[in-house]
Amino acid sequence: KRSRRAALAIRRALGSTPETAAFSEIDEQQDLVAALTELTPRQRAALVLTDVLGYSSGEAGRALGVSAGTVRGLASRARAILRLQTGDRT
Repeated sequence: KRSRRAALAIRRALGSTPETAAFSEIDEQQDLVAALTELTPRQRAALVLTDVLGYSSGEAGRALGVSAGTVRGLASRARAILRLQTGDRT
């Protein structure tokens, strides 16, 4: 159930591109989706729930069945992996 909810959240958050989006925006979106697929399902779910959908770590933890601290750790590791993949050193 959790993986289905996370996958649905990702599709909802990233799958809705406005028709007027420029090609560069679409390319960036596709790059982000590709980078997200490299994360573990738990990392991806934690990142999407907190950073994309704006859930607090407590809310995300309840949705995923883990503690708020675990959500923060998963999201932090996911951000670090994405930074390495995209070459962003900030």
